[in-house]
Amino acid sequence: MGQEKFGLIKYDKKYIAEDGDYLYGLNEDGTARILKYLGNGAAIEVPERLDGHKVTGLNFAAFAGNTTIRSVKLPKTIRYIGKAAFWECNNLYSITIPEGVTHIDKEVFSMCKELSWVYLPESLEYLGGKAFLGNRGVITVVVPEGSYAEARCRKFGLKTLKIIYADITNT
Repeated sequence: MGQEKFGLIKYDKKYIAEDGDYLYGLNEDGTARILKYLGNGAAIEVPERLDGHKVTGLNFAAFAGNTTIRSVKLPKTIRYIGKAAFWECNNLYSITIPEGVTHIDKEVFSMCKELSWVYLPESLEYLGGKAFLGNRGVITVVVPEGSYAEARCRKFGLKTLKIIYADITNT
């Protein structure tokens, strides 16, 4: 499953803008996709809107390499998280993926050395391979019982993933 399903367009300068700590691009439907986080905060709450545009996705490597982020909470408007979005966020400890997200691309949390808590929603329909590659320690993945997210995490077969059940629809 590729990014074309989510209405990506080729960005050129007229479709790219900056709002606070975020560089973003516009999709064909007028929604925003975060291209790069420019800030240095530790506890990040991604906004639902940037310059009035609803934020629906994170592009390839949108937060990659950031060493100041400790926790991330995404808005309920997000539907797609791109490949390696949080690659090598070495101090990332926890992330909450809200209900409504259907697609998380491969290698999304790879090389996040301190990652310990991941909350995955029932709405998830795709979680790419190598999502937790190169992490150390045990990662507790909180999922709804019987969900795709649970089945996919079990399929990874990693001894470093601890799966616990919770309904996170109201987070």
